[in-house]
Amino acid sequence: MLMMRVIQHGLAAAQRFLRVKIMLRDRPGELATISRLIASTDANVTGVDHSPIGSDLSMGDVSITITMETKGTEHSSQVLDTLRAEGYEPMVLN
Repeated sequence: MLMMRVIQHGLAAAQRFLRVKIMLRDRPGELATISRLIASTDANVTGVDHSPIGSDLSMGDVSITITMETKGTEHSSQVLDTLRAEGYEPMVLN
C-alpha cells in the first residue's frame, strides 16, 4: 500500500496521474464502454471504484471513480475530451 502511494505521488507530481468520477446508468456494458474509450486514448487504468450508493445518484445510476496513468497534461485532456465527446461528464478528482 505504501509503495502504491509513493508511485501515485510521483505520477501526480509529474502530472501523469488522473482520477475521475463519472455517473453512469446502471446497465450492462456501461463500464466496458468507458474502459474501451479510455483504452482508445492509450491511458492505463489502474483502479476502478464502482458504487451504486450516494446522495448525488438518481435511481438506476451508479458512480464510478477511475484512476489512471497518463502521459501528462495534454494526454489527460485528451482522455477527458474523449469521454465528453461520448456524452459522459467526468469530474476530475484530486
